Amino acid sequence: MLLSIIIPVYNVEKYLNKCLHSLLNQVTEEVEIICVDDGSTDGSGIICDEYARNHSNIHVYHKTNGGVSSARNLGLSMAKGRYIAWVDPDDYVGFNWFSRIKEILNNDSPECILFDYYTDDYGKVTEMHSGFSGKITKEKLIFELSSDKIKSGMVLKVVSSKIFQNLTFDENAVIFEDYDVITDMALLLNDIIAIPDCLYYYVRRRESLVNHVSMKKRLIAARIAGERYKKFKNEGYAVTKANFWKMALLVALNELDQPEQVKDRCFYRKLIRHDLINIIKDGNVEIQVKLVSLCSVVLSYSIMGKIWNAVRERRYK
Repeated sequence: MLLSIIIPVYNVEKYLNKCLHSLLNQVTEEVEIICVDDGSTDGSGIICDEYARNHSNIHVYHKTNGGVSSARNLGLSMAKGRYIAWVDPDDYVGFNWFSRIKEILNNDSPECILFDYYTDDYGKVTEMHSGFSGKITKEKLIFELSSDKIKSGMVLKVVSSKIFQNLTFDENAVIFEDYDVITDMALLLNDIIAIPDCLYYYVRRRESLVNHVSMKKRLIAARIAGERYKKFKNEGYAVTKANFWKMALLVALNELDQPEQVKDRCFYRKLIRHDLINIIKDGNVEIQVKLVSLCSVVLSYSIMGKIWNAVRERRYK
């Protein structure tokens, strides 16, 4: 078996058909599709079963709800492919997703393939390119993960199943459940190839969009970005704080969910002020992050937070 595609499924009956069709239109008998129904309360599990009855390469596993990490771990334990791919059930893949992946796997047999993606914003499709192509060293992968130029989503990677032998997803993680796995995975990889083609469609859904992102989630994101930076640095690799600063800035701008979060927000506000010169100097930091960091010191985080929210709300109207 060449490839196992793992799809964690939970209450996505509106989108699951499109996702599965996009795969079935191109995969061959070399590929198995593993759908893990994580205790869906809508018709998602029934849809999975219907596809499995009509397609011998689709395997469905039903479990009580335990979160996306537990679904991914179950999928991994059942996978028979030499390589593992991931697809989210409310997204879909391009018509040439498998042909391009198969071409690289057959010609080069890398440990990991990276590829670019589209964003599908309510029907408006935009290409998102990382700017990387060809062979990438471990050192380059680690640096660009710390800069966030290479995105951390598992859905943008195909990885040798051997790499996952000692890796599992944290089933207690609230968000960014794949972040730590990708951090550890990067330290194990030595043979990486980037495809400059957009092969995956990341769908933004109105009903799933929350204009006010909770401070709890922002704090988790900042913490794990900081932990990744420290882990890579402690392993002796060259890294940048670019992504950590970005997550810290988002905390600094965010509204509080609970009074006790004042101390945490204050910590990150002080960190941005303390590191401001380095933020401005670092060529890996996005220009928006530089400008907002600078303006926040001049105009105050309170004012910049209101501007940030107004721009964000306008963007998603």
